[in-house]
Amino acid sequence: DIEPSKALQGEGTQSSPFLIGKLEDLVLMQECVNSQSGEIISASDNGKVDARRAFYKLTADIDLSSVCGKDKGNWVPIGDFSQDEKFIFGGTFDGAGHKITGLYIASSSTFQGLFGCLAGEIRNLSVDGTVTGTGNCGLVCGGTSDSMDGKMLIENCTSSGAVGSGHG
Repeated sequence: DIEPSKALQGEGTQSSPFLIGKLEDLVLMQECVNSQSGEIISASDNGKVDARRAFYKLTADIDLSSVCGKDKGNWVPIGDFSQDEKFIFGGTFDGAGHKITGLYIASSSTFQGLFGCLAGEIRNLSVDGTVTGTGNCGLVCGGTSDSMDGKMLIENCTSSGAVGSGHG
């Protein structure tokens, strides 16, 4: 298991997004978005920010194969809609042209992908891996929702690998 860092660099705002530069940062983001409180700590000022509505920017390519795979288990989507509707990701994630590889999900749930359910924005990202679920599956994002009254946008994203539905 990975021991995530305690805070992310940046403030989670549009002008100073949280910076995701290593696997531990992405795992921390995932854990905070999917937590009951939905809060994340800013290393800039130690303030608490709503992780589900924050701005994030990827600063390097990230390989997930050390935390998910056939022998390691599933990646839990960022915005794990299978838990509860409140876990939907309504923030902004800018991949900045970087790639996330090694994504693996073989689930009996819906809304499976790097991001599970989106009510925000994902842009400039490439994702490589394998995702299987019972419906609403994709490599970048499993599905969208308008429950946060947000702007849903997936822009300039690419994916490679396999996506399937009907696992169970």
